[in-house]
Amino acid sequence: LVELEKHFNVTIITQNVDNLHEQAGFTRVIHLHGSLFESRSTKKDSQGVCFLGHIDIKEFLSHYTKLQTGNVVDEAGMIIGEHDGALIYTLGQRHGFTLHNHDTNRHTMYVVAKDTDKNTITVSAQRLITTPSDTFVLNSVVLRSAVSVGDILEAQFRYRQTPFRIQIIEKSDNTLVLKPLESVETPAAGQSCVIYSGSHCLGGGMLE
Repeated sequence: LVELEKHFNVTIITQNVDNLHEQAGFTRVIHLHGSLFESRSTKKDSQGVCFLGHIDIKEFLSHYTKLQTGNVVDEAGMIIGEHDGALIYTLGQRHGFTLHNHDTNRHTMYVVAKDTDKNTITVSAQRLITTPSDTFVLNSVVLRSAVSVGDILEAQFRYRQTPFRIQIIEKSDNTLVLKPLESVETPAAGQSCVIYSGSHCLGGGMLE
């Protein structure tokens, strides 16, 4: 790898914390979990919830905000069930709420909208799918390689999701506007989106 670095733009992304790559002579290393040789004792700990193992989101959020039960409604606005607080649900979620119809043969229902002011969630048997006119806005963008308006690349915003083609239609300092070139399930605001060029990860940001 050290020899490759002399001739190519190569970066190692590692889970190791022991600096063995640097000791071997490699200079471009990204440490996913930090380093044993760097101290940040004055910095508050920050960790993504997804890395904490199995946790109850309702119980976790109840420490920071008051959750109230509310109505589950269909796309016509009819009340068809109850939920534990609109804040804890995301688009595409298909469990965690109670429907009055207990027919086991009914279609799976997905969250397609939520109104935190009215404390309601809207469900449908059809998942939200992007249309040709949709765009995604990425904020807090961090890029390892340059991209340009008009570039056709690939993106992924769900774990194990097959990357799909997108086109960059706008670009500013920390923001990208992406146009999906394939029909995919509509993402929820706040999800991370990673951009690829083939197998090369270019960077990513947070969906607005």
